[in-house]
Amino acid sequence: MTTTPAPVDSSSFCRRRSFCCAFAVRFCLGYPSTIHLVIGQREGSRRAADVLVVQLRWANVRREQKKIPMRKREIVGPIIKGLPLYVGGLRLPPILLNFGWPSTQLMICEEGVWLGPSFFVFSPFVPRRAFRYDDLAEVKAVGLSQPGIGIRFRSQSSGSWAVFWVTRRAIRDSILENLEPYCNCVNQVPVRLGLQGFLDPGPRTIP
Repeated sequence: MTTTPAPVDSSSFCRRRSFCCAFAVRFCLGYPSTIHLVIGQREGSRRAADVLVVQLRWANVRREQKKIPMRKREIVGPIIKGLPLYVGGLRLPPILLNFGWPSTQLMICEEGVWLGPSFFVFSPFVPRRAFRYDDLAEVKAVGLSQPGIGIRFRSQSSGSWAVFWVTRRAIRDSILENLEPYCNCVNQVPVRLGLQGFLDPGPRTIP
């Protein structure tokens, strides 16, 4: 005895596919939106309607970070309005702890600089660092060309440091110019890294 396969609802399949495509596009582009994604739907007399709706709330990361204080954000105060938020990479000691572009975001705040994950997918991996203006020993431009163009921040009290990598020198110049009114230790003259400096851009290698 052969069984006849149930007819496939092409309209339902197309509807699900369009929802999935819309979600993928919005996810990749980072548009703030709220999406109701219908995963599956079955209709029939023998089976009750089985509808699984997943509500995916996608908000712009910059907007969410202004609303939700993240770890160490409170010590540098709120974000200064009118200044851009920069996306790049992050380098921390020890020597192998490096996070490339676009994992990290730099925020210029009222009382300091905050470095942390740029998107929620990087939150489990990218550490967060905060440097207060009154505790900064240096804000130093490092590197003359790719792949090592960045800014090194070093704490005066703890000696800890972090390098924020950028993709272009113009972005670094913009960050340093915006930091000058708030910090008196900005050094805009870049230092050549070399291979050793790129592997270890800390103060031991680059004074």
